[in-house]
Amino acid sequence: MSENTGEDSQGRRDGEQSFQEGKGSLGKEEALREGEEKKDGFQEESVWSKEGEEAAQITLAQLQDYDFLMKHFYSVHASTTAGRDLMKADMLLGTGMKLEQNPQVPQILIYHTHSQETYADYGPENPEATIVSCGEYLAELLRDRGWNVIHDTGTYDIQGGKLDSFSKARTVKQAKTTMLSAVAKDLEERFDDPKAEKCWLEVAYTCEKEMAEEFLQEIRQQFPQVQEIHMDPLSLSVACHIGPGALAVAVTKKIDAEAERSHYGK
Repeated sequence: MSENTGEDSQGRRDGEQSFQEGKGSLGKEEALREGEEKKDGFQEESVWSKEGEEAAQITLAQLQDYDFLMKHFYSVHASTTAGRDLMKADMLLGTGMKLEQNPQVPQILIYHTHSQETYADYGPENPEATIVSCGEYLAELLRDRGWNVIHDTGTYDIQGGKLDSFSKARTVKQAKTTMLSAVAKDLEERFDDPKAEKCWLEVAYTCEKEMAEEFLQEIRQQFPQVQEIHMDPLSLSVACHIGPGALAVAVTKKIDAEAERSHYGK
């Protein structure tokens, strides 16, 4: 593969596919266009078996074919990439993911990004029809099998008994001003710590690291006494709902680790 042109020895650019016809062939497939263009429609037999049919046999050679792997196993949003350097079947299949069971220490954490969600049959007669109850059932199943599980059933940042948009802003500048004002208010009124001496400040973002770093500097200007502000991309479980270009600032209370260990006897 040429680093300069992105072409292989047959002149195909990265992202184009070509399957040989004949025995074991998948048939003709449309070329994957470069960039963020949509795929053209086409008719093709699925590699997945239908109900009542024998399970489909997928070979290692097929999994090692980047185009086959991306076509049948992944859906990549146009705002991100999953290039050939990452999607390597040998590496993915050869990575050990087994967790050695140790009931003496917590090994599995279950938490809910949407802890207020309920199901259609939720109500006074069925108060357990919630996503948190599903999490607890999963935790029980895992504990029955000997795993040490922590299930966080907390409902986060609901004030006044209602989960709603904190505020709305038309521009990024207005949004950052709103967030900084909210942080200052929370530090003073909720944490009794206007200088953030007993709290951590954190910045999170999706995709736009440069924009996040600029926001971090604005936070430093407003809270110059804060020595360290942590910054990281949002986790995938959250980022997939928000999308690219998100910015966030968080305040968390510092924990006295020695006091916590003493309290819990560890």
